[in-house]
Amino acid sequence: MIERITIASDELVVEIAPLGAALASVRPVEHGAPGPNLVLAPGPPGDGAYRGVIAGRFANRIGRARFELDGSTVMLDANDGVHCLHGGPEGFGARRWKLIDGRDDWVSLALHSPAGDQGFPGAVDATATYRVRAACIEVELAATSDAPTVVSLTNHAYWNLDGWDEAATIDDHELCIDADAVVAVDADLVPTGALVDRSGAFGRIGARSLDLSWCRPDGQARGVCAELISPRANRSLRVRSDLPAVQVYTGDHLGAPHGPRAGLAIETQLPPDAPNHPEWWGWAGTPIVRPGETWRHTTTFELSRTTR
Repeated sequence: MIERITIASDELVVEIAPLGAALASVRPVEHGAPGPNLVLAPGPPGDGAYRGVIAGRFANRIGRARFELDGSTVMLDANDGVHCLHGGPEGFGARRWKLIDGRDDWVSLALHSPAGDQGFPGAVDATATYRVRAACIEVELAATSDAPTVVSLTNHAYWNLDGWDEAATIDDHELCIDADAVVAVDADLVPTGALVDRSGAFGRIGARSLDLSWCRPDGQARGVCAELISPRANRSLRVRSDLPAVQVYTGDHLGAPHGPRAGLAIETQLPPDAPNHPEWWGWAGTPIVRPGETWRHTTTFELSRTTR
């Protein structure tokens, strides 16, 4: 049984785990050899942290584990109180994906999700393709369905640009989000429907606790949606995406072997609870995938050295 698949360029060595189609290790090549791992290693299925995995069939929360589709109410399996989080208790991140193709610098994995899986209608076939180009990792996610359903996939890697050890946190990292608004949420982190004006700016993360979705409701192309900088390691991570939102989570509840705030998740995705907010679909795009359509989006993680 394959546990890790290695792909590489002259500047990066990356490991992909078929369990969860996870981004398991990202090591920049330094002095001719792989350096520290900049992402937290995946945990066992169902550990609740989603370290490195592809989250789906719908990333983030769907409030009350229900939504309306073509005039009918769809009830989902709840796993976050009364809500559905990252596709339910046995979402895509807990499944073993099948290796379907690859070369030295890319790999593609596939997953079949039957109709009714975690309550979602339609049988879905999803693919996750990872490509390494120089110091960039490109993640292309795609899905088709044989019946109307909703889809939003994301890579859920936690980044620590210093390289993780038992004492490491992301508190000294600096973060910039290129966005105009934050999705307002209630006490359960389920969107209220409101968008709060808030632009991103460079700043030390410090002790701030973040678990919010930033978005660009003006509909403009995103380009670089986030940048993370480690002054200690003189290293930066730029995240580019063609998706309309990015969830940022400071990892306050990661669980063993990781302490709180050991890594930062930067999850490009559709806005949380989008199936229940058709008023957003004009700028965010519809979450509904119908037969004959392909949901396909790409996110790029670009590492570089800073000049500070």
